[in-house]
Amino acid sequence: MREKLSHRRLGITEHLTYRPGPAGEVSFDVTFGYEPGGPCREAFTLAFKLGSDYQDLMHQACIAVSIALQSGQSMADIARVMGEDDPHQPPHSMIGLVVRAGVVLDE
Repeated sequence: MREKLSHRRLGITEHLTYRPGPAGEVSFDVTFGYEPGGPCREAFTLAFKLGSDYQDLMHQACIAVSIALQSGQSMADIARVMGEDDPHQPPHSMIGLVVRAGVVLDE
């Protein structure tokens, strides 16, 4: 069952850079929300140009991650299921990078 978060909670914003290959990189900010003394409970970003495919994709992916977190999963659980639990390999996607950053913050 999904737990409702309090209206006031700690937020940590991270600047992330995804490097898909030699063609370039994509930088964006993600904010992770925490209940006092607890693990990450939400992730959100409003990065990229308003109305762009990147913005819509990342916004919706962060909603899905947040719902999983609020339903009892941890960032480490999500990383493992997504195949993003090997820090020696580059992330598979921008959302993979977000989840990995959440795992590091939870540690």
